[in-house]
Amino acid sequence: MPADNFTVSYYDTVYLLKSIIEKVGCNKPAIRDALAATKDWKGMLISYQAMDKAILHIHSASIATRARRLN
Repeated sequence: MPADNFTVSYYDTVYLLKSIIEKVGCNKPAIRDALAATKDWKGMLISYQAMDKAILHIHSASIATRARRLN
C-alpha cells in the first residue's frame, strides 16, 4: 500500500507523544498538559504548536488532538 499524504503526520504524532512520555511518564493528565504546552516541536517536515488544550496547530492546518480523552 503506498503512503498517503498524512503518513508524515502519523509518524510525527507517534514521536511527539514518545518524547512527551519520556519527559513526564505515563501520567495521563501530565501528558495532556505537555501536549497542550507544545511549542515549535520540530517534526519531519513541519513544526507543531498547541493553540489551546484541544488543538495542535500545524502551520496553516489544525488538528484536534482530543486531549480531553487522556483524562
